[in-house]
Amino acid sequence: MAESRVRKVKKKYGKVWEHTVIERVAVMDKDKAKEIEKYIDSNDVFTPQELSKKHEVRVSLARRILEKYAEDGALQLKYKNGSNEIYSK
Repeated sequence: MAESRVRKVKKKYGKVWEHTVIERVAVMDKDKAKEIEKYIDSNDVFTPQELSKKHEVRVSLARRILEKYAEDGALQLKYKNGSNEIYSK
């Protein structure tokens, strides 16, 4: 599971800013892999950010998962611009 914590940033003057830090899973286990595979089978369009947020894995891991599916031919990379990637069936 993803772990979140709040970090407070104090400035010399003014408000105290709070940042929520979310630590997500970097390595995928078998249960998570089955869950992601089921999700990919049921939907049509994917982004690494969406997959990361939905299944609480890192964006880099979600990107590698989608690239693997694209290499296998299950998905196609439809759009790429900088860090934005859109995959579809």
